[in-house]
Amino acid sequence: MSTRMHPLRNNKRWCALLAPLVLAASLFGSTAHARTDVCYQGGVNLPNFKLNGTAKLNGTTLLVTPDLNNQLGSAMFTPTFAANSDIHIQLQLQITTSAGGGGGADGMAFVMHRDPRGAAALGDPGGAIGYGGGTKITPSVAVEMDTFTNGGDPNANHIGVTLDGDTMTHVAAYTPPFVMKTVGTPFYVWIDYTAANTLLEVFVSQNATKPATAQLTTNINIAQRFGNQPFYMGFTGSTGGARSQHEILNFIASDTAATVCCTQNSDCAGNPLGGICDTVKHVCGQCTPTNLSACTMAMPGCDIGGASNVCIGGCMGNHMSGNAAACQNASAPFCIPSGPTAGSCVGCNGNNGSGALFECPAGAPSCNASGFCGLCNSNADCTATCDMTSKTCQPCNGDNGSAASNACPNSASPLCDALGNCRKCTRDTDCTTGTHAGPFCNTTSGICSTSCSNDAQCGAGMWCNTNSGDGTKCENVLTNGQPLPGTTVCTPELALRACESQACNPSNNQCVECAVDSDCDTAGQVCSNFVCKAAPMPPADVFSFAGGGFGCSCNVGSHTSSSASTLAVAACLALLAARTWRRRRQDRVSAN
Repeated sequence: MSTRMHPLRNNKRWCALLAPLVLAASLFGSTAHARTDVCYQGGVNLPNFKLNGTAKLNGTTLLVTPDLNNQLGSAMFTPTFAANSDIHIQLQLQITTSAGGGGGADGMAFVMHRDPRGAAALGDPGGAIGYGGGTKITPSVAVEMDTFTNGGDPNANHIGVTLDGDTMTHVAAYTPPFVMKTVGTPFYVWIDYTAANTLLEVFVSQNATKPATAQLTTNINIAQRFGNQPFYMGFTGSTGGARSQHEILNFIASDTAATVCCTQNSDCAGNPLGGICDTVKHVCGQCTPTNLSACTMAMPGCDIGGASNVCIGGCMGNHMSGNAAACQNASAPFCIPSGPTAGSCVGCNGNNGSGALFECPAGAPSCNASGFCGLCNSNADCTATCDMTSKTCQPCNGDNGSAASNACPNSASPLCDALGNCRKCTRDTDCTTGTHAGPFCNTTSGICSTSCSNDAQCGAGMWCNTNSGDGTKCENVLTNGQPLPGTTVCTPELALRACESQACNPSNNQCVECAVDSDCDTAGQVCSNFVCKAAPMPPADVFSFAGGGFGCSCNVGSHTSSSASTLAVAACLALLAARTWRRRRQDRVSAN
């Protein structure tokens, strides 16, 4: 079975010409910060996050720490935000403390930082809440939801702002009127930063209605703190001798107040990020790997590694491969090499433990149909099938309807391609390697079969018989006297395809030799050596110019093939007339 290879893969000349342009466009897309949106709304996929420590997907929520002692985790969004932009954050969090949790601890924090570890940043457990301690995240600005009293804390239920991983010093603090670590009760936090006046505001509520007035305010110059460089944001959490389960249910962030979390393309109308909704990320962008309709380049792909998806000239190498057209974002490092989504950059190419170059982490073990890591709950989450025990997508090993142990499960995506994905075939080359029912692609059903649809599929000396009675199939071209197969009826069009002589007899449906041109039923054909063939081109006019001066002789054929030929005849005749006139004039002069 072969899969669709990117058309420029084997063209070194075009690669050399396009690579600098692709690289420039990709680099621009990865560094621009005109707009960054995050819309994590739960679900089985985890787009653009890096999980560290105990952090993992927990069904449809992002779990920072489980309800166990001495746990430590962080979940960092991999695209960065501009340090000089306004920032608008909305969080739905849940801290659950069981009866045996020792009263609950230690809390979780939302952290903005420029730590050299980037998205892998993680502090210490216990009272450091995952951002402080000896391995503290710095430089940073943290909004902590602290549920245990340690040194420097006002109480065991406060929200505080700290800097550079210093959990002992709060530049601002607020005690909400509800208990944050209540079983099964989520709460909401909004964080707004206005760059013009360096004002950070925090709003807290037990319902989804944002309070009219901030409960916590402080002045922090984020651009100055981060050296005017783009920064990361994410979550940390920890437990110690006491414990709680810390979860993120919803995380919306933007560097503009006009954040749009989309569910369909119509939600993206007029959005500056693009008009295509990525229904996994819930963010508007220019494309998805399966929707390149808005991409204008000749061979497009989609890079899903940024906060919003961008059109790229189809990638030709994985991230850090050294290829000038390699994927540019570490959060979408895998360049899909073949198939209908070839040339796009996605987040993974294998499940956790698969040994794939870009396998998923243990906390989000399944490489899903979206191109992101996560969990699967059904086959619909995968390009093939979902193992309900491990919650991981499994590659197919055979077409739908075959006896393979993990055949494609439905006729909507019946072909198992070389990457273990179920999809429809789009061309015959999809059917020529691997195990399929036949070498021909039915582009309507997407199934590979032995049934041809046109003569070109059958090769030299063959034709595609669509009236064979036992399925459409390739037949040998017939010689004189051979009958047309099955119930096939002689027609001029069929004779051209099925008979070597290109002529057949309707009375007995046999291929026949021609005797005269009138035996050939197709206009422009003549009978040559008992076979109907295209009439030869008429002879071109012949002109010969000899001698110097106006010496000229014309051999004009009976046909002219073009207006240029007509002009040549006229020119030659004019020269002959001029020569004759000159000779007569010379004769008169001599006579005198």
